[in-house]
Amino acid sequence: MRNGYLILLLCLIAPLIFFIWFVYYPYTLWAKEATSFFIWTPDYIHLTMSGNGGIPALIGNFLLQFYRWPLIGATFQAVFPTLILLAVMHVIYRLPISKDWYIIALLPALVVAWYQFTENQLIISVRWVLIFIMIAIIIEILFRVFKKETVIRSQNGLAKRIVLSVVSLILMACFYVKAVSNAEYKLTERTNRLDYYAYTSRWNDILNLIGNNTNATGRDLCYITLALNQQGKLGDYIFHYPVNSEEYFLNLGVASEQGTFFNQLFYSNIGLYNQAIHQAFQEATKTKNGMSFRVIMNLIKYNIAIGNEQMANKYMDILSHASCYAEWIAKRRIELAASLKSERKEDPQTVYMTNTTLRNLYSFVQAGNENVALNNYYLCALLIHKNMLAFTAHLNTHKYLLKDGIPIHYMEALVLAATQGYTVEGVSIPDLYIQRFNEFQSLIKTRNQPAIAAKYKFTYWYNYYFMTFPDDPNIESEAHVN
Repeated sequence: MRNGYLILLLCLIAPLIFFIWFVYYPYTLWAKEATSFFIWTPDYIHLTMSGNGGIPALIGNFLLQFYRWPLIGATFQAVFPTLILLAVMHVIYRLPISKDWYIIALLPALVVAWYQFTENQLIISVRWVLIFIMIAIIIEILFRVFKKETVIRSQNGLAKRIVLSVVSLILMACFYVKAVSNAEYKLTERTNRLDYYAYTSRWNDILNLIGNNTNATGRDLCYITLALNQQGKLGDYIFHYPVNSEEYFLNLGVASEQGTFFNQLFYSNIGLYNQAIHQAFQEATKTKNGMSFRVIMNLIKYNIAIGNEQMANKYMDILSHASCYAEWIAKRRIELAASLKSERKEDPQTVYMTNTTLRNLYSFVQAGNENVALNNYYLCALLIHKNMLAFTAHLNTHKYLLKDGIPIHYMEALVLAATQGYTVEGVSIPDLYIQRFNEFQSLIKTRNQPAIAAKYKFTYWYNYYFMTFPDDPNIESEAHVN
C-alpha cells in the first residue's frame, strides 16, 4: 500500500495521547473516576438511559469505573480519538478520492482529544466515536451494495510524502505542546492532585507540593492547615503561611462539589463523622449522577467509624453492583466487624451550625469534644483574631492540650499575652522566648519592617503586629473564659 507510511504515522496519535494523560494528568484521570458513578442495576441503567446523555452516558459511566487505574484510564483516553481516526480513514478509503486525504482524519481525532480535557464524563468522546463508526459502517454498506471501485491511484512522489509527513507531525506536535502547557489544565491537575493526596492522607506530599508560598491560594491554605493539623504541627507552623482568617480551616462559601469534599476531609479527620456524612450528602447533590464513587466510599468509611452497621452494609451492598470494588468492599467488611467489637464513644451533643467557622469551632469545643486536633483549630482561630484573653482562658480550662508540650506559636503568644496581664497557670515561659521577644520589641522601635521581617516573619509576634486579621466584635462574648 503506497499510503501505508501515512497510516502508520497518523496512528502515532494513540501513544501520544496515552503519554500525555499518563505522564501529565494522572490525577485528573483519578478525579474523573472518583466523581463518576455506575452500578449494574435496572433502576440505574433506566435512569441513565432516560437522561440527556442516553447511551453515550451509560457507556461513558461504565468505562469511567476503570479510570481509578491511570494506566487503563490513559489507554481509554487514547482509544477514543484513535477509533475516530480509523473510522474517518476507512471512509476516505472507500470514497472515490485520493488516499492522500488520509491526513484529514487527524483533525477530528485531535478535536475530540482536546475536548477530553474539558469533560468530566465521557459523553462527548463516546458520542463522537459512535457517530463516526456509524458513518463508516454506512459507507461500507453502500460500497458493498453498489460494488463500485473507489480506489484512485495517486502519483505519490517523495516530495509529497515528505510534505504530508511533516504536516502530520506538526499537527501532533502542536497538540502536544498545547496540551502539556495549558495553564487551565495544569491548574486542574494540581487541584486534583491535592484532592488525591488529602484523600489518601499524604500530608507531607501536600506541604511539599504547595511549599512555603506567600501567594498560595485560599484552597491551598485550606489544605495546608489540614495537613499541618493532621501532623500535629498546626500550632508550630501555621504562621509560616499567609493564613489570616480561620475561614481557611473550612469551606463555608458556595457549596461546590470540591468545597463539600474538603469539608468531609476536615470533619472526618477531627472525628466529627456525623458532620462528615452530612457533607458527603451535600457533595452527592452536586454530582451529575446524584452520587459518585468517592461519595459512597466515604459514606461507607464514615459509617464504619461511628459503628453504624446498618448504613455501612447498605452502601457496601450498593457499591457491590459496580465492577471494580469487590476487593475494597471485602476490606471494609473486615474493618466494620472490628469496629463493632471495639468500645464505642458517646456521640457529642448536637451542634447547630452557623455561618462562621469560629462560632462553629467554639460550639464544638463547648459540646465536650476533648479532641486535640479540634481544639488546636480553635486556639489558632483565637490567635488569628488576636484574642489573648480567650486564648489563655481556653488553655487554663483545657490543660490536657499542654501535656505533650507547648507548640512554638502558642509559646510566642503566651509571651505576648503576659505583657497584657494574661497567663496560663502552671506554665513557665522559657527565657529564650522572653529574650527573643524583647529583641523583637527593640527592633520594632526602629520601624525597619524589612529587617524585622527578615528575622521574625514566621513568628506569631510579627503576624500580631504587622498582619491584618479579620475583626469579629462577637469573639469575646463567644470565648470560653473563666
